[in-house]
Amino acid sequence: MNKSILTKLEANLHNHGLSLPDFIREQANTCRYKKDSLICITGEKVEKIMILIQGELIILNSFSNGKEFAFTNENSFTVLGDFEFFSRQMVNASTVISKTEVTLVELGVRTFESWINADRKFYDFMVWQIACKCYKNAKIQGDIKYTSSSAKVLGKLIEVSAPSDDAEDILVAEYSHYEIARMSGISERTVNRVLQNLQKKGILSIQYRKILIRKNCIHLLDEDI
Repeated sequence: MNKSILTKLEANLHNHGLSLPDFIREQANTCRYKKDSLICITGEKVEKIMILIQGELIILNSFSNGKEFAFTNENSFTVLGDFEFFSRQMVNASTVISKTEVTLVELGVRTFESWINADRKFYDFMVWQIACKCYKNAKIQGDIKYTSSSAKVLGKLIEVSAPSDDAEDILVAEYSHYEIARMSGISERTVNRVLQNLQKKGILSIQYRKILIRKNCIHLLDEDI
């Protein structure tokens, strides 16, 4: 494993009162992903347990109708594959995309199991991590449920946009409908409908992959909420 990544992993563990076993040092691998990379997808077999060392991830979960996504972001020490491991359902429950460039430490499932069995403190820490993520996800899903699709899409576009070089009152977001759907946590079909409505209201206009948001017209969305 890369020495600097090893140092960061040890520091993260130390912050939680944990230490890194020697056999993990020997068997762990470092993996880096570019921004917007697909790291794992719902329904695929879990081959590795991955620990986030740096960067930010988007976690997407499908509702039963397959049309909506509840999402959360992870940008601190977190483990991918923990839900699946502890439930003994070794297929990915979520799709994970890199929001930024990310660095992950990868462990074989059996190696991770050996670590869990050998270190009770690490086992307890993993259980605590899962409980925290369950609480966080439950709250976020509740917030999403009671937020309109238009507010979700427009809010995400404003978050990822940049000021225009040509006009002070314009924000520019360069994303496809598919990317907006992933980021905002709803279906692509809903994104298409929402963008059409926002164009009709004069809140934004679309030029290929460029979405131009008129800051002085954002208040018009209040009529839908």
